[in-house]
Amino acid sequence: MTGVGNEEEALNLEEGLVDRGRTTEAIELGWGAARARTLNDPRVLRAIYPWPLRDVVVAEAREFRLDPYLLAALIRQESSFDPRARSRAGARGLMQVMPGTARQSAHRMGLEWSDQLFRLPDANVHVGAAHFATLLRHYGGDVVSALAAYNAGLTPVEHWHRFPEARDAALFVERMPYPETRGYVRAVLRNWAIYQALYPGAGS
Repeated sequence: MTGVGNEEEALNLEEGLVDRGRTTEAIELGWGAARARTLNDPRVLRAIYPWPLRDVVVAEAREFRLDPYLLAALIRQESSFDPRARSRAGARGLMQVMPGTARQSAHRMGLEWSDQLFRLPDANVHVGAAHFATLLRHYGGDVVSALAAYNAGLTPVEHWHRFPEARDAALFVERMPYPETRGYVRAVLRNWAIYQALYPGAGS
């Protein structure tokens, strides 16, 4: 049971919640519908993996030469597209950017940064995408390493790169000593594949 009568009503409600920015609740309803239906239903999957603010994500991805599906996958894992999200460590907004990281990214772009900008989805995605693009450049386009550094920071990932397994992306993920980062990278890569399958043509 989904708690709203039936899964069709749950999916209708989910779409309305996404439109109002209440994505965490919407995703929970999507999982409820999945239990009643199946994860093979594209509408159920789009409920669990919504893509609000698509124009913002695509525009920022284009500016920083990122795959928009990857950027959407990253945001889905970081905040479930909730612009009000805030972690216990103090990371904020859609891309869960730390205040220091936001200021550094803004400074590199010649922009002034105020913590009030965390509340603006486009500003949050702008500095978060800039930071992720910097990590990707640092690792020569290696998505796995950039994702690991986005989650755990550069210092641990630099150390992990000494492992022989670092030459193989799949083995490198499994060798990461931090269970949280290991699970995080797996989840974003899974999200990436799902967003490409669910929203064909949306990234162009």
